Amino acid sequence: MSPTYNHMYEARQKFKPKRWYGESDANYGIFRGLIYNNNLIFERDIFADLIIAEYKFRQTLQQKETLERNIRALEKLPENDEDEKRLELCHKELETVKRNHSQNEQKMFADESMIPPGPLKRDYDAMRQDPTWYLRKELIEDCVSRGGCCARGCDCCKNRAVAYYKRGVGHCTADCGCCASERGFEYTVGEKQQTVDQLDKMLRSRNPSYVVKMAEAYFVKPPEKKVQKVPEQIQKEQKDKSQKKKVWWKQLV
Repeated sequence: MSPTYNHMYEARQKFKPKRWYGESDANYGIFRGLIYNNNLIFERDIFADLIIAEYKFRQTLQQKETLERNIRALEKLPENDEDEKRLELCHKELETVKRNHSQNEQKMFADESMIPPGPLKRDYDAMRQDPTWYLRKELIEDCVSRGGCCARGCDCCKNRAVAYYKRGVGHCTADCGCCASERGFEYTVGEKQQTVDQLDKMLRSRNPSYVVKMAEAYFVKPPEKKVQKVPEQIQKEQKDKSQKKKVWWKQLV
């Protein structure tokens, strides 16, 4: 890989691949560091491990929410043997999912704890003070590309920001109930694992494009949109036009 590879990234980006990223050396192995703020170097796996842990945590939360909705719907139906069996199976599956979700929460805590103290950790924590932190351009585009709810007009991802849960909230995973309804089928266990494996492969690829994009989305607060002030003369003209319209409507009456 060319030593000028990081010149391909925008100057305003806080993350860039380290020189010779993805290339191997007899003494040092494979170079896979990311440069943060032009002066700090972090091992790529810190970001890859955390992003995958966060995905799995989101996945079991969405699985849990779908099962709970199904249970509530079944409980409202008139009692019959078939629905009673389905309800019992849902309760058993929910118990398993809750255990998995708790394990995923502990794994995410462990990976978050590996973020070194300093500016990177402060930026990560500051971003998550906003419950809508994940509703940013890069992650919305990622959800759209995966065929998630952001590709449709259901607003599921947006509505998750005001949900009961404060952690594990975000874009669609392979266990999103709304996406399953749209597809008309649920993924198998093997297909769900393939999704995780693909994410892992993309994050740890010798091509750093995806991990840099996700590191920016997970750790860098997007710039605040500047509100351009309307000049006073234009404000006055707009006000005069508005008043004229009001007079015109009065004359009609």
